[in-house]
Amino acid sequence: LFMWMAAEAAIPLVSLAIWYTVAQSKAAPLSALDTFTYYVIIMFVIIVTNAWNGFFLARSILNGDIVQYLTRPISPFWPHIANNVLEKGMKLLIPLPILLLVIARFPQFFSPAIFEPRHLVLFLISLLLAAFLAFVLDMHFGVLAFWLADATQLRRYKDILQQATSGILIPLAFIPATIKPIFAALPFRYIGSAPAEI
Repeated sequence: LFMWMAAEAAIPLVSLAIWYTVAQSKAAPLSALDTFTYYVIIMFVIIVTNAWNGFFLARSILNGDIVQYLTRPISPFWPHIANNVLEKGMKLLIPLPILLLVIARFPQFFSPAIFEPRHLVLFLISLLLAAFLAFVLDMHFGVLAFWLADATQLRRYKDILQQATSGILIPLAFIPATIKPIFAALPFRYIGSAPAEI
């Protein structure tokens, strides 16, 4: 679990180092403080919105294991929902208290906007909607295995596109204005950067 969390945090940490340096220039669209806050929040958002059950669903469809779930009176999606929620709860046991402790102990390192109650409420609502969107989208890619033998590979391409366009690699404030409408049209922006921007 610790190694998995470290691997998930590696990309945002590298991106933080790059974009924090860029943000220190006067022409940057975000301040260094806002960039640091954004990436600390993004690491938390990734944990909450990460969805992987589509891979297991696709594998169970391709292996034929889905049949045992289709004969039961409950939906075959409920075990995936329970797994997703419980695993996120387990993953938050360590980073959430650390994040709250760091924010409480060193508030000067974070943007003052995160301390406004209105922003916090909107952030939590957005985070729940982002987690729901990520889960539903991932399950849709898993269900494609009913029609496509390469559904798991297609899901991997989705993951790459999600990292590139969700604001994890590059904050959307740094994206050129000509490309921003494309990023905004894809659902991945609302899974990653939208809660963090709030």
